[in-house]
Amino acid sequence: MKKLNFYDQLNAATLLLVSPEWRKVKAARQSAVSFEVPDVTIPTEFRTIAGRNIRLAEAGPVDAPLVVLLSPFPESILSFAGSWKALTEKHRVIAIDLPGFGASEGDRSDMSPNAQGAHLAAIFDELDLHDIHLVGPDVGMGAALAYVLNHKHRVTSLTVGHGVGAPGPFKLAFMINMLAKFGFMRFTTGLLGAGPLIAFSSKLGSIRHRANPKQIDDYKQSYSGRAPEVVYWFKDFRSKAAELAGRVKEIDIPTLVFWGELDVLFDPSNAKHLDAVLPQSKLQILPEAGHLAWADQPELFADMINVKKDEIIIGGSTTMNIYVLSNAMKYFLKPGDEIIVADPVYKPTRVLSQDFLKEFNIKTTFYDPHDLKTLEKAITKKTKLIFVENPGSNTFDFQDLGKIISIAKKHKILTAIDNTWGTPYFLKPIKLGFDMSIVSATKYYSGHSDVMGGSLAVNKKVFAKVKAAERVTGLRLGPDDAYLITRGLRTLDVRLDRHRENAKKVAEFLSKFKNIKLLYPYKKDSYNFRMWKKYYSGASGLMGLIIKTKNEKSVVKFVNNLKLFGHGYSWGGFESLALHQNIREQGNRSYLKLEKNEHLVRLHIGLEDPSDLIADIKQSLKHLK
Repeated sequence: MKKLNFYDQLNAATLLLVSPEWRKVKAARQSAVSFEVPDVTIPTEFRTIAGRNIRLAEAGPVDAPLVVLLSPFPESILSFAGSWKALTEKHRVIAIDLPGFGASEGDRSDMSPNAQGAHLAAIFDELDLHDIHLVGPDVGMGAALAYVLNHKHRVTSLTVGHGVGAPGPFKLAFMINMLAKFGFMRFTTGLLGAGPLIAFSSKLGSIRHRANPKQIDDYKQSYSGRAPEVVYWFKDFRSKAAELAGRVKEIDIPTLVFWGELDVLFDPSNAKHLDAVLPQSKLQILPEAGHLAWADQPELFADMINVKKDEIIIGGSTTMNIYVLSNAMKYFLKPGDEIIVADPVYKPTRVLSQDFLKEFNIKTTFYDPHDLKTLEKAITKKTKLIFVENPGSNTFDFQDLGKIISIAKKHKILTAIDNTWGTPYFLKPIKLGFDMSIVSATKYYSGHSDVMGGSLAVNKKVFAKVKAAERVTGLRLGPDDAYLITRGLRTLDVRLDRHRENAKKVAEFLSKFKNIKLLYPYKKDSYNFRMWKKYYSGASGLMGLIIKTKNEKSVVKFVNNLKLFGHGYSWGGFESLALHQNIREQGNRSYLKLEKNEHLVRLHIGLEDPSDLIADIKQSLKHLK
């Protein structure tokens, strides 16, 4: 065992003597009930990801909610030993030593939150992780925040504490400030080596727990010879923190901010500042806990991480967006109120909102999906609901959903989204911050285009009122339809993965034609791609084409001469479909930028062999003039 020796303890004591916070910690430790962390086996392995040898551990039921733990410094993933058993009983847990920390490879280029966030993106992609409940204490907090700000679509909730990213007066311990300000301090601390760093962290960061011999051995082995590189994390520390803090208000997924009440390295006031700016956050202060709160209070830490299911109502209308709006009219709206709707919505939704609601003296305004200033300008004191369809019907406009939610929450306006294209498999709107999310069960849920139904997922804020509406109007869903939807859901992931792969191959083929503009998240430098990548974990099989030609009849011939594609509106089944959509869109949109020589065609890519579909499209393209 590489135990902390006399040299380590002596140099750690020297650092403590110049730390004004030591007296406070010493007094707290004297009155607290101390314990040694139990010796728990955490099954570690190494994976080479993005040029780094990364250490990780995995345990727990594979079908349970996924929790990802990020390592602290100067500890490692073994720091979670106290809560490991409790966490892995109810969750699939993956613990990751961040690049450059713990036993994972890294260098100075990794020593920033943004660099760590980029590494997490590569790690999550390599491991194909989805629906992540991301937990980032200490250095993991900056990494988690940076990842969510730039990627987010794989993460459904966030738990962070004891790190950088909090706005307001950022209060740090004396030694942290010294390491941030002075290169000489970083040089000297690096020369002291891993042992003194570990001993200093343990004594100043712990109130109740003592690391067991296995943990100490792991920490010292992990950082042996690497201390000069790792302390580079503190270079320009405040500017790195300020950059992150300036953006955290953009994080609009459920977030738990936790902090030890006796943390002297990162003052607990930082937690309050962070909680104050996050749109969807809760604050939990752990008693008798210091900077290493997850180790000081392992039971409480494990109890904090609790994944809850959304509440879902099943209804019988294939256009559930109409259902949502009608219930909004009854229970959230009154005569004189206003709603704002995305311009490219499904036509029946547009008719309902702009014509039918008018009869009840409810005004509808449409906004440009690519210019959210039109949304903000449309908001008045009477605005009660923002309705989003993403991507937009036929033109497939992908919007900045996080910004829309932020705008709505700023003005205390309810939000609803039609999520039929992505389904909850690729996008989880309630976790993102929407109040209501609808999906037509007629489409991907059933998978055979032989069902009339839909689903409505809501948050707790609106659940009671929506449920009250159901008691009055009834669910209107037949037992046969309910059975078929339930049956279809069992294969939803398998089918959508196939739809996605087939659509990707067809999109690659169509992107080669100069007279065809592909309306699908394929072109990586496009705004639509960036917005899709930011929020979605995948893409379904529905896409649009803008075909440039002066001869509209040739576009009709192209569609009609497709042999493997059926002609119909109810996409989402196993079969491929094609439609010429100009008639439905022209004269129907406020912001549609479609030239006279541009014609809309909608394709749904089914489960057939993609090479056959491509061959069919190829032969039919000959009719375009």
